[in-house]
Amino acid sequence: MKFSSIFFIGLSIIFFKACQNEESLIGQDFVLNDSHKIFVLPDSLVQISTQSIREDSVNGKGQLSLVGSYNDVYFGSSQSTCVFQLLLPNFDLSFDVSSVENAELLIPFSGFYGDSLAEINFRISALEESLSSIDTTSYYSNQQVLSGAPFYEQSLLLSSLIDNDTLKLIIPSDFLLSNVFSLSNDAFVNNATFTESFYGLKLEANTLGPSPNGAIVYLNTSSNDAKLKVNYSNDDVTEQTINFPIGTESVRLNQFSHTYNDGVFSNLDTLISIQSMGGVFAEIDLAFLSQLQDSGYAVNNAIIEFYVADHTSNIDLPSQLTFVEYDDGQILSIEGISGGSLNEDSQSYQFTITRHIQKILTNNQNTKCRLYTYERTSNADRVVLGKDIRLTLTLIDG
Repeated sequence: MKFSSIFFIGLSIIFFKACQNEESLIGQDFVLNDSHKIFVLPDSLVQISTQSIREDSVNGKGQLSLVGSYNDVYFGSSQSTCVFQLLLPNFDLSFDVSSVENAELLIPFSGFYGDSLAEINFRISALEESLSSIDTTSYYSNQQVLSGAPFYEQSLLLSSLIDNDTLKLIIPSDFLLSNVFSLSNDAFVNNATFTESFYGLKLEANTLGPSPNGAIVYLNTSSNDAKLKVNYSNDDVTEQTINFPIGTESVRLNQFSHTYNDGVFSNLDTLISIQSMGGVFAEIDLAFLSQLQDSGYAVNNAIIEFYVADHTSNIDLPSQLTFVEYDDGQILSIEGISGGSLNEDSQSYQFTITRHIQKILTNNQNTKCRLYTYERTSNADRVVLGKDIRLTLTLIDG
């Protein structure tokens, strides 16, 4: 027997029982309300199709710069690297530098994902390719920018970053003397001439020490406090300080890579995998609702809820997920959607999608949706959900 026949036979039985008990509670049977019958679609008639899909990449221009590596027992290993330009504090500069006394790269710390006990080895290299000509709207996180070998390495405990709120990395004086202060005066006319003379820096990191998991650090390179601070002396032996900002006007890009364990895609029958940084997303298909498109039902309320699978990791769950429509290659916002935050008590993520379900029933709206981590270009979140998805669909007949 076809699914549609079974579907409507099931509904007919529910209607028959409802007529015998019109005063039953909403959610169990029908309620007579000004000649309208209100009922909750039985779970047995809700058939949601899901699959976990590896995402090719995401846009490389995130709100934050992500640096580090992380190994997840379930997902596998993930790596993030960032590249960025340095800008001029003001224009038409000229330098008469005899020595560099001290130089530090200073970037505000905005959080992390992974093991707080991790020791991280940061590596800095100079870019060998201009960022100025890159269209950041179409630059993706799996693309690479040419860079030289690292010219400096420095290891830090993640706990020290948490305490100090700022990543501080030393920049060797000989690097600045030969790559920045040796430039002609024409390079310091404005930011355009400077970034075409000195392309910028690449920052990458790996985990050291006893931490088996590692960590990915979130850096706020768009902050006014993100800069290269240089103390130098001129030929008159007068010490001066200059700050080369990163800031919002510079090009700042993330590069992500993942090496997955077999379990991510082998447990598709029972689990849903979701990961940021161009990792994994879930496709949710509500095609079973097409059986109701000629029913004349109005949607009173529709709530879809996703439950976290056994969470034994000491890593925090994402505070929020994003539920969107996916139609003909386009990611579209769902009209009237609300929710998506983690419910700590039920260990679930709940969305109200009443208007979207109504469109499916009455306007033949596309039924395919996607579930992502929230702001997936600017964090390293991951979560494993069960396939026990609950759709509570309250309908009005008549």
